[in-house]
Amino acid sequence: MPACIVFQPKFQDGKWVRKWVELWEGAIAGKGKGEPVLLGVLRQPNGAPVTAAVKRLSPKEDGTFDDDEVRGLQIEESKMLQMAGRPPFLPVLAAATHPHSPATYHKSDGTKEAVLCIAMEYLGPDGFVETNKLFGWDGEERPGSFNLLNVAERFRSSKSSFEEKVERLREDLRAITVALILVTQAHQGALSRGAVLLDSFYRNIMLPRRVLFVKRHPHRYPADNGVRAIDLGNMVTVDPSSRSAFIPLDPDTQAAQHQRPGSTKWFRSPETVVLQSGRPADWPEGREEFKDALKEVREDLHANRVLLLHPDGREEIRVDESVAVYGVSSIFHAVTRGVAINKGTDKAELRTAAGLGRPLLQHDGRPLSYHGQVDSPLDTLPLKSPQLQYAESWLDTICRITARGMSADMANRGTLSDIETELFRALAMLAPQYKACNARLVPTVGAINQHPVAHWRPSAWTGEWEW
Repeated sequence: MPACIVFQPKFQDGKWVRKWVELWEGAIAGKGKGEPVLLGVLRQPNGAPVTAAVKRLSPKEDGTFDDDEVRGLQIEESKMLQMAGRPPFLPVLAAATHPHSPATYHKSDGTKEAVLCIAMEYLGPDGFVETNKLFGWDGEERPGSFNLLNVAERFRSSKSSFEEKVERLREDLRAITVALILVTQAHQGALSRGAVLLDSFYRNIMLPRRVLFVKRHPHRYPADNGVRAIDLGNMVTVDPSSRSAFIPLDPDTQAAQHQRPGSTKWFRSPETVVLQSGRPADWPEGREEFKDALKEVREDLHANRVLLLHPDGREEIRVDESVAVYGVSSIFHAVTRGVAINKGTDKAELRTAAGLGRPLLQHDGRPLSYHGQVDSPLDTLPLKSPQLQYAESWLDTICRITARGMSADMANRGTLSDIETELFRALAMLAPQYKACNARLVPTVGAINQHPVAHWRPSAWTGEWEW
């Protein structure tokens, strides 16, 4: 008998409807912090079958469920229902997240057990690729991944002609740029729905291959280019009109408000680190250096009314678009570096994010090594060559976005729309019919000028391009 998960019947459209998922033997969609996500076909009366991924929570040995994990699964379901499947989110296909009304997992050996789960659309590898996998981060290294270490190495090791290598580099940078546009648009879409995605930078953004690897440019937001955000448990909901909210630092109060903030190290703004650290009374023993840095950052946030301390002792911190801008820009920083910084201490991350410690990027956004040297793989290529001017201008643009977006001051980071505009400019730089001149884009074909670079030439005196 094939394994399946059967949900409790629910009253829908004037009648009782039972849904179930026929599981594919041995197939999993992935594994995060919990159990492996199962794969199968969702079936329902008079409905077309849908390939589904099932995120589940099994009972403990005593037959009960872990309270904290149950709360997390319930919060994720509530967030998904609140977003109602509007892009970039997925709809809930079926769910059983309350211990008093679980689904039943019928196993292939004939046994069965109660299980809590959420079934959602499966975004398979043929149609989608997750951000960290595209860039080859976090153990996902593969020869064809699009991080600048691999891109630069492909250029150096290729046996092709220089002109062919230049064009391959152009295509590689184009795929990276489109990926960054899609990530930015996912966060724009979330914000427009009243949500800030705290843990959708390094992972949890699914990029559609049909958009990544075609010649046609993606559409500007608010068009839906097909990017999707998954794993919404750590998402923070905000007021859609003000695009902000004050989130309590007390975990119990957060849970009561269906908030469960969490994110990945080195992709967190100073505000996010403070938010996840909770109240000073909850800080663990030891780690004195981190706590000293945290106190310093808290004082600065309090002075700028980002962190509020109420007379009754309650603490709240403001979460808004600038938090998403910082996280998105941190992806750009990892892209220019070629690797994601996902190790090191909390103290190092916090002091770097808050501008208190040794910087890991220059004022212009160029990544720096721990020894203070420029550390972008693209800078190791002959970017001063006329054929690679576009690559140098592209790197300058991405680094400029990084420098602004990773500012310790929330007010100076700009907006997601600003980032999208800059990215489309970077994409235009990669088009063969454009020429970079003094970090500007100069059209070489148009209604007035029908001859490529007809009115631009290098000055005999300065060597600079002039009109």
